[in-house]
Amino acid sequence: MATVCSNGGAYLQGVKGSDWIRLDAIHHSLAHGIMKNVRSMTARWGASLANSPSAPTRDEYAEVMARAEKAFLIEEEHGEGCLLDLDSSLIKSMVASPEQYFSQDEIGAARRYRDRVTA
Repeated sequence: MATVCSNGGAYLQGVKGSDWIRLDAIHHSLAHGIMKNVRSMTARWGASLANSPSAPTRDEYAEVMARAEKAFLIEEEHGEGCLLDLDSSLIKSMVASPEQYFSQDEIGAARRYRDRVTA
């Protein structure tokens, strides 16, 4: 029996506590294309998750990192921020926020990439 994370994916049974919270946060950022958060979180928590005594945690982290590595390559080619899900209500609110979570370059890269893949 799998537990469903906030973005609709499933974690393997056995991922618990802070590992679950951390993996959920990474999944959430990955699902919305917020790769700078993914980089930050994996830098902070990656060693702990990769070396966890829990096999389900290690397996889930390996899966999420495989997805993240592909996304990092896309950003390398198309620019930082290109994977931002501009149609997401979360990203829309972050773009509209006076906090300026994303630079104009990131938003521009996301628009160009979205236009390219939907053309």
